[in-house]
Amino acid sequence: MERRPGPRVIEASTGYPLYLLFRIVVLRGARRAEAVGFRWSGTDLDAGFIRVERPVLLIGAEVTEGRPKSGAGERLIGLDEETIRLLREHRTVQLRARMKAGPARPGRMTTSCSARTTARRGSRTT
Repeated sequence: MERRPGPRVIEASTGYPLYLLFRIVVLRGARRAEAVGFRWSGTDLDAGFIRVERPVLLIGAEVTEGRPKSGAGERLIGLDEETIRLLREHRTVQLRARMKAGPARPGRMTTSCSARTTARRGSRTT
């Protein structure tokens, strides 16, 4: 029996900087724009969810943050135990990097900083 492509994408992306983003999109059903816009402030790892708050879209050459298009877009993305564990590790790594960078580091902490950079480089997010 042939395997579904989702697990193959997850396997192939292991160790890749956007692995967690792919995992949440493929396994948890988040849309790309939602996943790129996830923020730690909308994340409750103890309760096991990420709130869709600010989708990030690439419109032309501009990266813009928006609001979900409809009430249906305002939702919670449930997380499995392994994703929660990986997000906790990712958060620790981000916080260490932020501490090392010092107080002059600009910008807000997002769940998927690498994805935001990818969007700016020309990856179309819809």
